[in-house]
Amino acid sequence: MGHIRRDQTSFYHGTCILMEYCDGGTLADFVTDNPPLPPAQLVNYTRQLICGLHYLHETVQPKHIIHGDIKGSNILLKERIGATLKICDLDSLTKLKDGSVTHNADLTSKKGTHAFMSPELFAWDKNTPLNDPQSKVGRSTDIWSLGCVVLDMFLRGRILFRCVGRSSVYMDELNEHEQIRLLVEDGVPEVPPELPRPLRQLVLGCLKVTPANRPKAKTLLNLLTQNGGLHVLDDDAAQSAIGAASEEPTFQTPFSMVMGVGSD
Repeated sequence: MGHIRRDQTSFYHGTCILMEYCDGGTLADFVTDNPPLPPAQLVNYTRQLICGLHYLHETVQPKHIIHGDIKGSNILLKERIGATLKICDLDSLTKLKDGSVTHNADLTSKKGTHAFMSPELFAWDKNTPLNDPQSKVGRSTDIWSLGCVVLDMFLRGRILFRCVGRSSVYMDELNEHEQIRLLVEDGVPEVPPELPRPLRQLVLGCLKVTPANRPKAKTLLNLLTQNGGLHVLDDDAAQSAIGAASEEPTFQTPFSMVMGVGSD
């Protein structure tokens, strides 16, 4: 703006928020408007999302962050060709009050989208006593949502849910009341056998009903970096990597994977 004279501009005395420009639209629109993603691109997008979650969950200081509403419409494509993903909609994020440790009182309001909502987030209620285990919702809720996003990418904007005693159904075919009933009846996403190996194993790990059994973002990041990437692993190796304790990644997750995140 060096060539613009001061008298040609108006100045707002207050807070100004500048956001990175992304002209590729949302991931939700991209996967529905284009042919099915090739396996390599599906793995690449999954890796980028894991990098973003690792930054929120493990790197942001002084207080780590729960996004709480990871889904395709909250993920932007920086370019129209769809090369780079950016996690957005951080206005309702949850900061861990104790920095890096999750406590029952961290979550103060419910957010999320039914098709991508973890069981513990769906069951959460602000009136639940803090000593009740159901009052605790941590970063693993984003890991569940990550698994749903991978399915959403693979199925081009649709997630199939299964429930004991009833036929599988696509969530987008249900109205809100029917969606709630499905989740109340313990409906969970169905992982199609056609999902490329061993990405299927990664998703199964993300969709474990017990939050403590889900892998952390840093574990998934190790799976994608220290072993040469998902495309060279077999199912047994992926399962072992997801289930085993992991060390910190050998590199820092780039800040650029997430839009608009500050340290306060």
